[in-house]
Parts: sequence; C-alpha cells; structure tokens
Amino acid sequence: MHATMMKSNRRSFLKMGGIGLVAIVGGGYVAARLTDGSAEPILENAVNLTAEAQQMLHRVFDAVLHSMLPEGMEEPLLVGAIGALDAGISGLPPQVQKELGGLLKMLTFAPTRLALSGRWGGWENATREEVSDWLIALQGSSGNLKRLIYITMHDLATSSFYAIPGTWALVGYDGPLLEGPGEEV
Repeated sequence: MHATMMKSNRRSFLKMGGIGLVAIVGGGYVAARLTDGSAEPILENAVNLTAEAQQMLHRVFDAVLHSMLPEGMEEPLLVGAIGALDAGISGLPPQVQKELGGLLKMLTFAPTRLALSGRWGGWENATREEVSDWLIALQGSSGNLKRLIYITMHDLATSSFYAIPGTWALVGYDGPLLEGPGEEV
C-alpha cells in the first residue's frame, strides 16, 4: 500500500511540475510577444538588425554619443550610425555575427532583458538617463558578462559613429592620408 501511494505521489508531483514548466514558458513567451512585438523599425531595409535591436541600439547610441552630436543633427547621425552597423555586420566573420546576434537577442527579449537591464518593457520608451544609468551600472559591475556588454555597446556606438565619413570633421580628423590596402594612413 505504501509503495503504491508513494508512486502515485511521485507521478502527481512530476505531472504538476511539467504543467508548471509549460505554464511558465508559455506565459513568458506570450508576455514577451506582447511586450516586444510592436517595435517600429528605424531602418527601412535593415539586413542584420531587427526592429527591436534597432530601437535598443538607438537608445544606447544616444546615451553614449549625445555629448558628441551637434545640436539639430542628433537624429540623422544616430540613424546613420545604426545603418553603418547594420551594413558592417555583414563584413564580420560568421562566428562574430552569431555572437553579436545572440547578444542583441538577449538584450531585446523581455525575460533576458529584464535580467540584464532591469527593463521588462521594450527599449523604445527608455530615456537617455535610464540607458546611461544602465550603462554605468554595467561598467562598474562585478560580473564579467555585464562588463563585456558595456564594452561591446560602447564600442559598437563609437565605431558605428566613426564609420560615417561625415562625422570625422566633428573631431578634427581629415580622413585617411592615403587610401587603399596596405597603405599607411
């Protein structure tokens, strides 16, 4: 009698655990779709960046670059930097593309975004101050992953910005002295 009752309890426990797991995963998926499904793309013909990634990068780039952007030119330069990144991703080695894609997915998918940034809602409503505070927290984090995310976001912003030749004059750079492979610049 005791063995039968114990077997029955174990089955019930496993069934309830399975049902609970399905409910949590299903609920998380539905909540994430409701939260993330409405992002508007910034680039009309993006090849590598989803609308959610574009919104996130727009907020991050604005937080990193805002002191460098001339008044009245902020939006075109931010959009240009996102476009430069979208185009530049195609030239990266496949493994780097995969890793960057994974990072962008983590930062745009609601459950992992919540764990890494404290934000459940999408990035389109984030303020510059909120994103700046998040980046500062990442930079000073004791966790290697968070510090790596900070470095990556900062470097993506600055390298994408300077990939636009029109931005070089803002820092007094006249451009390469010589162009072409193997030439001194």
